[in-house]
Order: sequence, then structure tokens, then C-alpha cells
Amino acid sequence: SPLGDARSSVPENRATWILEDRAGDVWIGSNRASGRWSRARPETTRLENLGSSVQSIVEDPTGRVWMGTVDQGLFYSRDGSMVPFPDPTLKTEIIRSIAIDLEGQVWVGSNVRLRRYGADWKLRETYFENVQFNALLVDSHGILWAATHKLGLLRIEKNQAAALAGTELPFVT
Repeated sequence: SPLGDARSSVPENRATWILEDRAGDVWIGSNRASGRWSRARPETTRLENLGSSVQSIVEDPTGRVWMGTVDQGLFYSRDGSMVPFPDPTLKTEIIRSIAIDLEGQVWVGSNVRLRRYGADWKLRETYFENVQFNALLVDSHGILWAATHKLGLLRIEKNQAAALAGTELPFVT
């Protein structure tokens, strides 16, 4: 088949996330394993070192793929493998959403808070304790949008947050 052997195209039968990167490869996250299906070679490469359920996948502007997990933290792609992000405290949270803004800052939304890392990947601030962040998006103007469990849709710009209805919300650091 032009798609390769379907039995080897998915790491397991419970896929949770998929992403097509700019090269046309398809990244697959699942409950226990993850992989990358290469368009150049119709086969799947298992990403063995994740070892946890993938909850989020995103590609940043440089082409790096990021994966957030349930109990192993955050990973990014480098030279064909997934490398742990250098903050082991993320292993204590469920990484539900990831966004990289126009300045290269890494935003990580979890089951309990929002974190902002500088372009040097050092933690800058933590926001909204005890709020679950389900999805993050940086729009073409550099504004961060966040879908949350308790606060609804948030618009975050220049260290100010507003709920969709326009209510200003204080940051918690």
C-alpha cells in the first residue's frame, strides 16, 4: 500500500494526538508509546524514551516538535529523537498544551497551571494556580489564547490576561 503497513504505522491502537510537521512526517502520540511516520520512508519510528501517555503535540516555528505527557514531563525533537525538557518539575503535572510564541518563549499549560519559559528555556513565571489549561495558541499577532477549565477562554498579551468577556484577571506568580 502507498501508506505502508497499517499495522506498523501506529505505535499502539489508542492514538491520542497526531501532527503533520513541515516535512510531511506524521507524529503520533498514544497512551503508552509514540512514533513518527516518515513520508520519505513509509515506516514508523517508535519514540521509546517517552514511556507515557502523550497529551499534546505541537511544532514550533523552527520545525522542532514538542510533546507533553501525563507523568514524564515535556519533550522536544532533536536529531530524530525526543529529548526531555530541562525542567524535571514538569513530571509532576499533566502537560495538556504547549505553545511557542514569536519571541521563542515556551508556554506550557498543565492540569494545574500555566508556565512561561524564556527563549533560554529557564522558567520566567507561573500563572493561574489550580486552573487546568486545555489548549494554547499563539496567533499571528503574538497574542496567546488559552482554553481553560475554570476561566473559559483567555487572551494573554503583554502580561495582561482578559477573559473572553473582557474581564481583566490578575496574574498569579
